[in-house]
Amino acid sequence: MERLPYKKWLVLLLLGAVIVASFGVEAKKRRQTRQTPDDCPPDCKCSGKRVTCSSAALSDPIPAYYKILHVTDFSLSSLEKITSLSPGIVHFTIHDSTSAGLTYLPSDIFSSMRNLRVLKFGKVSSKMIPSNLPNVLRHAPQISALSLLGNRMECDCDLLTAMKEAKVKFIDKETSIEPVQGCMQHGFGQDTYSYITFRDICAGLETPVQQVEKVVAEKVESPAVAQPAVEAPAAPEQPAPVAPKIIEEIGRASCRERV
Repeated sequence: MERLPYKKWLVLLLLGAVIVASFGVEAKKRRQTRQTPDDCPPDCKCSGKRVTCSSAALSDPIPAYYKILHVTDFSLSSLEKITSLSPGIVHFTIHDSTSAGLTYLPSDIFSSMRNLRVLKFGKVSSKMIPSNLPNVLRHAPQISALSLLGNRMECDCDLLTAMKEAKVKFIDKETSIEPVQGCMQHGFGQDTYSYITFRDICAGLETPVQQVEKVVAEKVESPAVAQPAVEAPAAPEQPAPVAPKIIEEIGRASCRERV
């Protein structure tokens, strides 16, 4: 039997390696692009490592394979349930389409999501993030990034303070963050601030109370300098009145001198 030359063996080996690698790549692409893989939770849509669910329909834990979760059409109780079923999720986006809006979250709602790093607020009907989000971040030290995605924060420095304490960063561009509104009812000098201006105001203040005091102090006009009171000029001293008896004696002496 004639042996193949060394170079031909090398070519055949390389060709085989390329074929095996191509099959592996295609298999990986098929796994990532399938819309409903075998382990996709019921009534959810899956693509790659992303899963989109209505929390009301979720009853089984989300497999650890999935890292990105989008939740829609939920009640507060069902949202608490889905967070308890998603320990492996890294990116979590909340889409609230209810008319009441997402106004509150339990402080420990993300305690079960030990791998959570990025929290996003998607389409929120009220366009406002939960008012107690600062407290939520303080109870979720695993979160390192926050995105508002067009929703507004309250005119309160507490969120920025909590983010600084927990070392949480905005992943939104600062120029894309919605202006902060309704500030006058919190004691500010104007009602609306751009995010960057509001951030700068909060950066120089230690507490919300000091924040209000400083902003109000800057907006209130300086009081007029008190002028010293001008005293009225003293009236000239009047000669002491001469007693009538003395006047009479002076008159008699004058008459005797004439005689």
